[in-house]
Amino acid sequence: MSASRDGGSGNGRREVRQIGSRTALERLLETAEAQGLTPAFSCRNGVCGSCATRKISGEVTYRTPPMADHAEDEVLICCSVPAAGTEVLELDL
Repeated sequence: MSASRDGGSGNGRREVRQIGSRTALERLLETAEAQGLTPAFSCRNGVCGSCATRKISGEVTYRTPPMADHAEDEVLICCSVPAAGTEVLELDL
């Protein structure tokens, strides 16, 4: 999985793409960090909700059900991975 800037538009969007089987193991927060991004977070298991990030397109699944509340159009990137079959996942990081 990799993250890249969205055409340099300056709107803060990043596109996260699945690459190979590694994506099933790497949470979205880890993917963002590996690409040099610094999203907000305080935990790594879905308890605090500080990593809630707006999902623009694509689907995610949670490795463990998060305990923190989040809006329907948000994902907790600390404990989520792209859902099976999701080729492109765009987040507002």
